Amino acid sequence: MALVDGDVTLAQFAPERLADEELLALVAKVKIHRDAEVSKRYPAGIPNRLTVTLDDGRQVVKEVEFPRGHAQNPMTDDEVEHKFRTLADPRYGKRRSKQMLKDLWRMEGSSAKDLVRLFDEKRPLAA
Repeated sequence: MALVDGDVTLAQFAPERLADEELLALVAKVKIHRDAEVSKRYPAGIPNRLTVTLDDGRQVVKEVEFPRGHAQNPMTDDEVEHKFRTLADPRYGKRRSKQMLKDLWRMEGSSAKDLVRLFDEKRPLAA
């Protein structure tokens, strides 16, 4: 999904996406190999190497030691907000998720109860 869509969200797991013939054809070409040299760098890192072999035989290789979102490769605030909105907007609506996001950025020092309350759909929105 990430290779084709550039993202992995709830939309990628919709039944029609999981049955997409083009996507399934790509999945059939995927091979996973465990590389002992890469694996031994865990848990200091979470290394992964992706090799894509093009139709003409050329290979494109990308290796990442720390995936995006890892403490050693943190997401920007904009990336966090985009991810939150991508997941929350369909569930809570744009207006409510915007308010939730505003409240979440001010949560430092708050309790778990305060956090759970933000996701209560019956909670009135702030004016």
